[in-house]
Order: sequence, then structure tokens, then C-alpha cells
Amino acid sequence: MSIEIFESDFEGVGVGEEEEEAEECIEWNLEVQQTRNPPFSRSMAYIIDYKMFIAARRIQSLWRGHRERKLRDQRWRAAIAIQRLWRGFRLRRQLWHLFERRLQEAYLDHLNLMATRIQALFRGWYERRHVHDMQRLTRVQTIAIEELIYCLIQNLHHLKRTECLPGIVSVQESFGTSKTDHILTVMAFRFYNGQMASMVHKQMARQEENRRQFRECCSHTRIPYAGPDFCLCAHYTDKIDVVVENAKNDPRLYDIATEYQAFQRCKYLKELQLHSGSQKREECLQNIRDREKKLRKVFATLSSGA
Repeated sequence: MSIEIFESDFEGVGVGEEEEEAEECIEWNLEVQQTRNPPFSRSMAYIIDYKMFIAARRIQSLWRGHRERKLRDQRWRAAIAIQRLWRGFRLRRQLWHLFERRLQEAYLDHLNLMATRIQALFRGWYERRHVHDMQRLTRVQTIAIEELIYCLIQNLHHLKRTECLPGIVSVQESFGTSKTDHILTVMAFRFYNGQMASMVHKQMARQEENRRQFRECCSHTRIPYAGPDFCLCAHYTDKIDVVVENAKNDPRLYDIATEYQAFQRCKYLKELQLHSGSQKREECLQNIRDREKKLRKVFATLSSGA
């Protein structure tokens, strides 16, 4: 029974070195028992040897575990030290690149902040300067009027396409229609006022330009023809009498006088020059009247179709 237990305990336990160590331990124990103690039975010797083998294996397992844990701790500390040293080396190596990147980011942030402040100040200054810009306000008003007319035309187009009669959706009683009627009544006068104002501004600008040219021209004139002023240029010469005497016999002066007399004899050109401004105004007024009639016809046809 003891032999079977011993063999079953040793099955799969270890081969090679462990079996040799076990045989050496058994032989040594038998020799010691034979010399010091009275002889035991064979089964008792096997049991004692088995217990000693179990104790040796236990000691070896504990020692191997202690050695592995110690080696693991050493490797763990070594890995931590290596990683710490590597991180420090890498950071010291990349420190200047990090400084450059941070400095560039700070510089760009500063530029963005300054650009934002400049834009804010410029927008405020621009709005305060142009808050009373009448031309821009007039343009905004014109755009609003056009949008209102477009909305009304869209509604009329929808009613005409769908062949719906004014009922629930009544166009004649809407606020937009009354405003559009009022706008159409004053449209001609508004355009006329704008055109007259532009004509007055152009005429004033032309007069101012002529005055400036008259003040600046010392020896050059545009009346009656563009060229140097003979009277003013004569004062800068030493031989005034000679120049005047020669000028009287100059054939170019006869040509100029002939052209001037022909221009005076041409009544058509004189009338055209006198009545060119009034004719342009009449044409503008006629165009405004035609446009007003056309708008009224379009509005009447749309209303009748609706």
C-alpha cells in the first residue's frame, strides 16, 4: 500500500534532475540510518525519504518564488529608471523645439488679439462716421421699396397662376398694397428729385472745375480755343512790340477769326448750345412720365387678372 502511494505521488512530479536528486537522497538516508540507527523496514524508509523529498521540493518552490519576485521587482525598478531617464533625455532634447512652438503660438495669439481690436475700433469709427450718410440711407430705402414691390408681384403672380379670386387671401385689403399704391404715386416725383439733384451737383462740380482751371492757368486758356494765352505770354518776352506787330500779320490769326465768325453765323449750333440743357431735362421728364404710365398699366393688368 505504501509503495503504491509513493509511486502515485511521484507520477508526473519531475523527471531528469529531480529523479536523480531523489535517488541520491534515498541512498544517503539509507547509509545514515544503517550506521547510526537500527535498521528500519523498507516501507518506513521510503516514507521518510518521501517526506524529505516533499520538504526539499517545498523549499525549492519557495526559493524559486522568492527569487522570481525579487527579480521581477528589480526589473520593474530598472524599467522605471530607464523610462525616467529616457523621458528626461527626450524632453531636454526637444526643449528648444517646444520653446519655439510655444513662442510662435503666443505670437500668433497676440496678432489675432491685436487684429480683433483693430477691426473693432475700425468698425466703430466707420459706423460713427457714416451713421448720417444720406446716400446710403436712401439706397437702403430704395432696396426696401423694391423688396416690397417684389413681394406684391409674387402674390399677384401666384393668384394669377392658380386662378384664385380675392377671398380669404385678399390683396386689395393688405398693408403692402396700400403702401405700394402710395409708393407708386410718389415714384415719379422721387426719381425726378433725384435726377434734378444729380444734375445740380454735376453742374456745380463743372463750374467749380472751370473756376479752378481759370485760377490755375497762368499762360494757358481754354477760351475760345485751348492753347497758350497770347496776352499773358507776351509779358514774359523782351520784344513786346515786335511780337505784337508780327502777330497782326500772322495768317493763323486770320484762320482763327474765320472759324470764329463761321461759328457765330451758324444759328443751329448756337440754339443747340443754348437749349441743350433744357432739352435734356425735357427728355428726362418724358422718360419718367412714360415709365410711370407703363408701371400703372402693369399694375392695372395684374389687378384685373387677379
